Amino acid sequence: MSVKATRTPRKRLWIIACVTLPVLYVLSFGPAIWTMSLLIKRFPEYRLFTIVSAVFMIAYTPLEWAAKCLGLEELFLWYARLFI
Repeated sequence: MSVKATRTPRKRLWIIACVTLPVLYVLSFGPAIWTMSLLIKRFPEYRLFTIVSAVFMIAYTPLEWAAKCLGLEELFLWYARLFI
């Protein structure tokens, strides 16, 4: 087996990962909103909620920033409201 033959599948894997992971990140925002709303409804006084909300805010702040910069705030909010 040549060196070129072993590098081709790795290259394809990296290309697929570089395309798929950002798409999954953006699409995961809706379920994250749903999880947060579920936590708020079921455990309003729960102390762990503040930790979880901080993690979600840190994870999705870049997405919110990108939506604001690109002028996609309405689309961003529409997608979030689908899960609440």
